[in-house]
Amino acid sequence: MAGTGTVSTAAIVREGWLQKRGEYIKNWRPRWFVLRTDGTFHGYKAKPPPGEYKDPLNHFRIEAGVHILRNEKVRKYSFLLRCLQWTTFIERTFSTETELDTKGWCDAIQKVSDELDKKQRSQVSKPETRSETSAPSATSTPAILKTMDDFEILKVLGKGTFGKVRTL
Repeated sequence: MAGTGTVSTAAIVREGWLQKRGEYIKNWRPRWFVLRTDGTFHGYKAKPPPGEYKDPLNHFRIEAGVHILRNEKVRKYSFLLRCLQWTTFIERTFSTETELDTKGWCDAIQKVSDELDKKQRSQVSKPETRSETSAPSATSTPAILKTMDDFEILKVLGKGTFGKVRTL
């Protein structure tokens, strides 16, 4: 869900004030969030002027398959976003002022996630343009696989549960 520092030009799906719970210091901070169709979800300390969405304070990215969980235990009208970032699941907690706002944000985030999922599936299901009978091009080279036998062991640095550490 973490994103990059570049400003997206995709269409805005929803924007407004949310309370964001800190990741390490668990206090609540008001942020103006902007959700876009490409999955960028940026937070600003103050509401930026229309069209001038530069230097966001929070860079989140909504991906296909994001989990949205309602979490009334932490705070009234709060929800939790759980998604994969690299190899770990991260969770971010947000809160709104009303039940209607919470439902609106959850629906908008789910809609963006579903659209991104649909787009990914359509890209995967597109047929190959290259025919199966065509010969490989003259510039392509076969992949050469290397094995441990291709290297000379200079020194064993240590042994552990998963094998030996060596210099080659």
